[in-house]
Amino acid sequence: MFHFANLGIGNDQFSILSAGLSQSAIDELYVTGGKLGGETGMGIDRRLLSALNESLGRLSLLNLKFLSLSANKLGNDAVPAICTFLSQCETLKGIDISKNTMTNESCPLLASAIRGKSLDSINLRWAKISSFGFAHFLPLIFDGTSINSTVESSHTLEIVSDFNHSSPMNTALNINCDRTLSIAKKIRKKVSYLHFRGQFSLLQVLDLNVILMPRVLEFVVTECGLSSVYRLVRCGNVSELFGFPSADRLRVRELEEENDNITKENEAIKQECGKLKEEIEILTRELHRTRKSCQPVAKRPRTESNDVD
Repeated sequence: MFHFANLGIGNDQFSILSAGLSQSAIDELYVTGGKLGGETGMGIDRRLLSALNESLGRLSLLNLKFLSLSANKLGNDAVPAICTFLSQCETLKGIDISKNTMTNESCPLLASAIRGKSLDSINLRWAKISSFGFAHFLPLIFDGTSINSTVESSHTLEIVSDFNHSSPMNTALNINCDRTLSIAKKIRKKVSYLHFRGQFSLLQVLDLNVILMPRVLEFVVTECGLSSVYRLVRCGNVSELFGFPSADRLRVRELEEENDNITKENEAIKQECGKLKEEIEILTRELHRTRKSCQPVAKRPRTESNDVD
């Protein structure tokens, strides 16, 4: 473990340091209170950015478990180099990049870099990141796309920040940070929260092999409560599991059939109405023709010649 705190280390010194450590067996390195992001933190030129990338590349070859680059005026332009380090260092368990000037724009890259890694913590405290930025990290620890994706989420990653997160993020972080829970129990809690609360979808569950249904019921009873069990039994039309459809389900089916019959009758009535309208139009035209043909011939006017005759 090496600490280099508040020494004002810049990229040139960091490059020398990383080269000197290339043959060491350290597992923790703290380089804090420096100027790796430039003198002002408003940007870093191309030469210094290249030097930072090379330095982190050398450090990624070590068996580092923890790296701190806190308070180094690192901005968004330094994030690609950090992400490359994260993707290359296979032994890393934690990274501290707090007290830097990174914003929401850096979050998609950081989230992508640590996806699938065995990282236990990333410290983003006192960065310029809002709820919009932290939302990119939620799928890493609380992916509700499917039950499988929830199981494959990280159940150890801790995202350290000074931000008041929304309910889903708080729930996920509380589960991940609970050291009394095994990984299996954390998975069960996340699955119950994301997939068996309220008016949850039954599609994923009812597509499972019926042999697994007793285990599903045991899980729902243990982790989710009676309301979720009731929804599963009432709305799940699985005769092999529940013996017969519920009374509510049968009534729903009867009403659906009745509605179908009414719809068909309405269509038939509409067709009959159409035919009747056509017949009325034909009769109306015939009536007009008949009236015209029955009109009397106009009389010839009387004249003097007619009187003489």
